[in-house]
Amino acid sequence: LLTGLPYTGDAMSGEAAQALAKALLALGCDAALITGLHLEGGRWANLLIEGDALTLCPYAPLPAAFPGTGDLFASVLTGALLRGQGLEAAVRRAAGYIYHAMEITNAVGSEPRMGVQFEKNLWELADAE
Repeated sequence: LLTGLPYTGDAMSGEAAQALAKALLALGCDAALITGLHLEGGRWANLLIEGDALTLCPYAPLPAAFPGTGDLFASVLTGALLRGQGLEAAVRRAAGYIYHAMEITNAVGSEPRMGVQFEKNLWELADAE
């Protein structure tokens, strides 16, 4: 929507994903992140672009969707950046934390519309220093 490029919701090629990321950079930002990118071949990933560097962070989709995970992702990402982590490390940390919270929530059988049980893995965000 931000780029004006067509979006069908179908799986996209690597070239189309790269074009989308570059179009986001053309809006004037230094870096862009696309989460929940459905790629051809049944693959899913988060895509980070910083300058000319593209980083694909693949993951296996889980059989449920939970409201609020985007807000939680943004919170963990911001916290990691404020603690001095680089952008790629912060993205990986946020994605890993959310993914694990979703796995925990699936395992206990909670109603997905109630969101993830993120409290059960908050310890993952504590750094032992």
